[in-house]
Amino acid sequence: MKAKLPLKTSLRLMLGGKWVTKFFTILLSAVSFMMFAIASTAFTFDVFDFQVRGYRNYMADKEYYLFSNDSSGTGHAPGDPELLLTGEEAAAIQAGVSLNFLSACRDQIDVGYFLDKGYFRGEKYKYDENGEIIYDDIGQAVMTEEYKAYLKEVGGGSLAFSVSQVSVGSEAAYEELNYRLLAGRYPEGVNEIAVSEDIYKDFEWGGYVDALAEGCYTLQEFTFVFETYEAYAWDDSVIPPKEAGVNISSYEDLLGKTLGHYELKEENCQDEHQTLPDEVVIVGIVDMSDRPEWPRGYPHVEPFSFILRSEAWRQTQREAGKLYTETMVARNFHESDEAVRDVVSLTFELSEAARPRLEGLSPNVDVNVGAYLVNSLTDYMIDGNLHYVILIVCGIGVVFLVFSVLLNAYLMTSMTELKCRQIGVLRALGAGEGQLRAAFLAGTVLLAALIFLISLAATAGVYYGFWRPWTIFGDFGVSPFVFNGWTVLILAALSFSVPILSVLTPLKNFFQKPIVETISGERSKK
Repeated sequence: MKAKLPLKTSLRLMLGGKWVTKFFTILLSAVSFMMFAIASTAFTFDVFDFQVRGYRNYMADKEYYLFSNDSSGTGHAPGDPELLLTGEEAAAIQAGVSLNFLSACRDQIDVGYFLDKGYFRGEKYKYDENGEIIYDDIGQAVMTEEYKAYLKEVGGGSLAFSVSQVSVGSEAAYEELNYRLLAGRYPEGVNEIAVSEDIYKDFEWGGYVDALAEGCYTLQEFTFVFETYEAYAWDDSVIPPKEAGVNISSYEDLLGKTLGHYELKEENCQDEHQTLPDEVVIVGIVDMSDRPEWPRGYPHVEPFSFILRSEAWRQTQREAGKLYTETMVARNFHESDEAVRDVVSLTFELSEAARPRLEGLSPNVDVNVGAYLVNSLTDYMIDGNLHYVILIVCGIGVVFLVFSVLLNAYLMTSMTELKCRQIGVLRALGAGEGQLRAAFLAGTVLLAALIFLISLAATAGVYYGFWRPWTIFGDFGVSPFVFNGWTVLILAALSFSVPILSVLTPLKNFFQKPIVETISGERSKK
């Protein structure tokens, strides 16, 4: 009858021996596994996850998501038609991310010549008897006293201007920018607009002129790099009748007033001179003074305009293929991983879709369509040869893996073979093979647990103390080498599987030998 081997005796059998041997076995195994675990942080690298983590870190203290089209490498300036977001891209951005977007769109609303006080009606300069302008000793034209008085009255300001960029968003988007209605409402119809309090103050100072009714309009051209556009706009050659001015003394006085809206033409057509522009009506006055400042680190893009358009206008422009979107911004009130992942995913999709359009401009064009800094992080990866670094670290990891397995296997096997005589004695006393295996496995699991805990602590210390800070990517605060659950799982599998297999192999050999040979430690001569 086989004797039952007490658990205490089993553990003493496995854990007995010199403590120095066990100490160095645990320490050397833990260090070798730690080296592999550090290298294995490159095995779990995922470019999409890397982008998400980097962008999330960067946006943690920023107030906006910005979607735009970057001109890097194209030879074109911002605002060129090829670099404006297409209607399809703008629609994809709106639909792809659950944020309230405000768009900066190309439009032409002219608010010139409503300021009757802003224009001088008379001679600006003095003339001699021959009708020539008189110049002083330093070569400057001599002004009339009347013109000097006018300049003093208006402070030298010229308040006729046109707006080629408008802000377009929902009421929720405007509220997220801390806009506040002072009078009226936000625009809802296609030809409705709201204006800023700054524009209202200009009206209050200079009065309003119904320039459309007075026919005070001219045709001006403006040119992007390779495309010439035309729009009706005001210039100093057209002055409305003085009696046309209307005093503006309250918000309500400005509500319902009309301005000129000029459609951008795709080619210069002189026949359009006699065509009156469309009207837009002012339905709201908005305080924009509390909107957050544009964050540092973004490109120099000004998406905010003092003229607000409606979602209905955006939809009609999009359906007609006339939506000239420069940028889209959204307030960063959605600090969720899902929102960031959507932003990064959509940026990759937009960049790929825009590549055929932009590659025709330059063979070396950088396609940066979407969230600007996501693309910046992509360029950072390419410039830093990150993929080559990942491959090198993975290769080093394979070397560490082989080294750690061989080292631990040798140490555990050697420590087990030193107990050959004890195994033989226990077998002679009637201990079964199953009991002995259980005893050795129990002790091995305990040693493996110690190896795992020490190697895990060492890995975390080296990763957070040295490896991650050394490999972090600048402003994005992200390292491509990831210490996560997979690292722990790999380390645990290695720490337990290698020692257990290393112990089972010599045990099998022991049980195949005669008991006398095991006790004596001598090999059979067969």
